[in-house]
Amino acid sequence: MWCNILSLLLSVFALGISLFTYFKHDRKLKNQQEEINKFLIEKEKEAASLKMKADIRGNMIWKHKGPGELKIFNRGESEARNVKVEYLSSIKGVYIREIDVIESLSPQGSYTFVYNLDTGHVASIKVRYTWDDDFRRGNTREEILQVSAM
Repeated sequence: MWCNILSLLLSVFALGISLFTYFKHDRKLKNQQEEINKFLIEKEKEAASLKMKADIRGNMIWKHKGPGELKIFNRGESEARNVKVEYLSSIKGVYIREIDVIESLSPQGSYTFVYNLDTGHVASIKVRYTWDDDFRRGNTREEILQVSAM
């Protein structure tokens, strides 16, 4: 009789431990799944916002013969509108015209502006780009462009 009661108690105890372990593990899995879902949703939102953003950059290319080129380009996935380029530092010895507003710059598109160098020109120029895109108006980026005569 004691054996049956002891056997029943051990069975109930084992069942209790099994249920406790199951529910604890199940809760842990649900928490992990919730975190994964949040991560995936955030990643999708980020990807969607990247498709709405333009990314304006510049590069100065000096050619051995003839004038150099300042290339303003859009690395983003959206069209940039009303692109403005401001020189924030001295452009002494770099002869380049003031850049009017670029009305539209398509993804992977670029505009090229010609420049010439004089002796004693500056080594770099700090510029600020301002533009509008589908994500936001008034985006800005500052960049230092190296002026080199190779």
